[in-house]
Amino acid sequence: MHAMMYINRDLKPENILFVDLDQNVIKLCDFGLAKDTTKETGAEEHRGTRMYQAPEVFAGGAETELGDMWALGCILFEASLHE
Repeated sequence: MHAMMYINRDLKPENILFVDLDQNVIKLCDFGLAKDTTKETGAEEHRGTRMYQAPEVFAGGAETELGDMWALGCILFEASLHE
């Protein structure tokens, strides 16, 4: 997704589907807030689930692929705690 210049902006456990556990197939869903980073869209408010937003986004900074990586880290941390 990032290689195609898109960012998800709302990565959370509810948007991760475990399709085939035997084959380790995982898919993302709900791209309603995804953004094409090659296009200027002007000023917009930050959206998504605050619990998984990167600190820089929460503070009003730019949304980048690093925000998606932060969200994934939060999700993996929660999973490691069996929450």
